[in-house]
Amino acid sequence: MTAFTEVRCKSPSAHLDSINAPPDALTPDSEGGRLRDQFGLLAEAQVAALLAVTVRTLASWRAEGIGPNYFQKTKKILYRRADVERWIEGNVVRLTPDLPTARRRHP
Repeated sequence: MTAFTEVRCKSPSAHLDSINAPPDALTPDSEGGRLRDQFGLLAEAQVAALLAVTVRTLASWRAEGIGPNYFQKTKKILYRRADVERWIEGNVVRLTPDLPTARRRHP
């Protein structure tokens, strides 16, 4: 018989805080750094790492209109931290009593 353990995830904001951007991740100038701090901007690679997907998957999601909101500054794709958190919260699968339970496999 297999034992199942409950896994609790950190809140999305706690996980986002653990991502450290390199100082020059967005723009080399100090204005870019101030904007990054003011709006909580994340680079495409940071969001991909957070969501455990590839940058290419994020690009596909953008093309299909199903990923987090983003904006494009020159050639860089940027995400606001709040938009990523909102997207994660909006995609949580909530279990309800009326949903069928998963079948257990017996060895």
